[in-house]
Amino acid sequence: MDVDFVNVSAGVSRDAYFALAEEARHERKPVAGEIPGTVTPWEALQARQSSFEHYVGFASLFKEGYSDTLALQFFAAAAEAGARVTPMLVASKRTPETSAYQLTRLAKRTAVELLAGTDTGQSGTTVGETLHDELQELVSAGLTPAEALQSATIAPARFLGWDQAMGTIEVRKVADLVMLEANPLEDIRNTRKIAAVVVRGKVHRQSK
Repeated sequence: MDVDFVNVSAGVSRDAYFALAEEARHERKPVAGEIPGTVTPWEALQARQSSFEHYVGFASLFKEGYSDTLALQFFAAAAEAGARVTPMLVASKRTPETSAYQLTRLAKRTAVELLAGTDTGQSGTTVGETLHDELQELVSAGLTPAEALQSATIAPARFLGWDQAMGTIEVRKVADLVMLEANPLEDIRNTRKIAAVVVRGKVHRQSK
């Protein structure tokens, strides 16, 4: 099917998860998504899961109680393996042992790359609009506005292997970008002040 990556849900059985991970390696496709309840984060990392979404399955890191140290160790190991973390703060403001915001603050202390995700399609999410909400939540969790913007632009482009074509504004890259009326580096909420959208070089302006 020539897909970009394989997405895993929490309901996948343990045997199916490892069979899927093995097949994905054979096809050279990344595995992203949630961690099934029967698989530990460490096992998922060893199975080369490439992105971990909204901390589902992280509870097993803390079987004997929450520990910043354990979380930092995992995020550092994920960074070394080239794996990413997608907090999805808007969609998942819950974690059994600690908050998603605390985990995001800890992840930021390591070299692990964070991706902006919204779980669009779930109840309460709107295509496009929810991404602005997620950027605000990432800043609330400790990212700088620049880091939040990177999590939605160059970071996912790198994850998908598209960073030579998109993710930053450069000569010879695809001309897909948003033109704003105010600086988002000063206030991340300025991403909502859209003057125009450029799609493959064609400018689409807001109707007055």
